[in-house]
Amino acid sequence: MKIGEFARLFEINKETVRYYTDKKLLTPVKSGSYYDYNQNCVDEMKTILKLKSMNFNLDEIAQYLKFFRLSIKTRLLMKKELVKLFKNKIEELDDRMHQIKTARTELNNRLEEILSIEDYNEGTEETIGFPVEYLSKLFCPVCGKKLNIINGEIAMNDVIEGQFKCECDYQAAIKEGVLVFEGALYDNTFEKEPEKKNSEKMLPPEYVSAVSASSRWLQDKLLKEDFKGKVIFDHSTNYGVMSNQLIDSLTEQTSEFTYIGLDIHYHLMKNFKRIFSMNKIKPKAIFMAGKFDYMPFKREFFDFIACSASLQL
Repeated sequence: MKIGEFARLFEINKETVRYYTDKKLLTPVKSGSYYDYNQNCVDEMKTILKLKSMNFNLDEIAQYLKFFRLSIKTRLLMKKELVKLFKNKIEELDDRMHQIKTARTELNNRLEEILSIEDYNEGTEETIGFPVEYLSKLFCPVCGKKLNIINGEIAMNDVIEGQFKCECDYQAAIKEGVLVFEGALYDNTFEKEPEKKNSEKMLPPEYVSAVSASSRWLQDKLLKEDFKGKVIFDHSTNYGVMSNQLIDSLTEQTSEFTYIGLDIHYHLMKNFKRIFSMNKIKPKAIFMAGKFDYMPFKREFFDFIACSASLQL
């Protein structure tokens, strides 16, 4: 048969047939200007495909075919070489089977670890708000006067809703547990890209790697300090994902500290509050949305200021 028919028989392209022919894996008979791929070639091709399925490379396949193309006496001289080849392949296969078995065991362990994580209960974050005990720490960043809450809604010692208005016209509010002030952006980044339903999916791996490295650096720095009973201000929460890793790390030592996070995006802070609500161990926390300059806290209130590349005491 001609090359096209032979290629279709084995569902491969003609270039592959030509390559195998050039490598002398296939031995068609030259008939005029074209090759005749006869039954012998069919048997050779079946052998090639079978050996490839056993992870033999083309050079090894050529060695195998050469063995059976030689005379009986010559085969006897090559027998040891071929036996060694097959024994090596069996050892390779045993190694792969061991690796696959080990990988499967590890996959099961990781799966169990993931399944053991408690599912998020919708609405849990709604009970987390601004701690009542810190209302007295709020001051107008414009004139310096103390801020008083108006129409506050409290749940479990946290303010969930409320307004603040200073005589100098500075305004702030607590919306769904988040303290918001001038500079806060209310556009929902997630609604613009509905297929990306959480901040983790929006973050490129390169960004996550860089922020994760900074987060680990901050963890190491803070763990060397006595932060029990102290206030830690996170100037940039990095969508909350990495900042929550910081909180997880610190609570392994103690939960007796206060975490304050800031981001200009209101919906991202709400998302951070959702992530935070999943924690089994929670420190006191304040979530803010707005510009740093309009934050209603005095600098002295913070014991530590954690930024993406530094830690200030």
